Amino acid sequence: MYRLFFTLLVLATLVSCRESVDEAQVVAQTAQLYYESLLQGRYDEFVGGLDSHVGASKAYDEQLVANAKMFLEQQRTLKGGINSIAVVDAQIDKKRHTADAFLVFTYGDGSSEQVLVPMVERDGVWLMR
Repeated sequence: MYRLFFTLLVLATLVSCRESVDEAQVVAQTAQLYYESLLQGRYDEFVGGLDSHVGASKAYDEQLVANAKMFLEQQRTLKGGINSIAVVDAQIDKKRHTADAFLVFTYGDGSSEQVLVPMVERDGVWLMR
């Protein structure tokens, strides 16, 4: 969890230097980071990146972790698992503090799929909706 928090803090710091950093890229890379933590079995970090996790009970967090594990198992069964995640694009709505990150999942069976990850900004941190 510390590693994810530190990475997000660095990304947020880079965003504050708006001249050299594309905010949309930061959003997309944040979404990618969340999903990569899921693939690596760091379920608590993935769940920590969910907006619905904020202020949730321990029981609810446990259910979110169970759902994440089921999702991965389903992907293994149907498509041979997720081998890699790549950033395609992101679009930000600055007024509403929301964004859509577009990722490509490449599966073990050789197929790929573009995935939309809706994001919301809470206190300077991008979370998955």
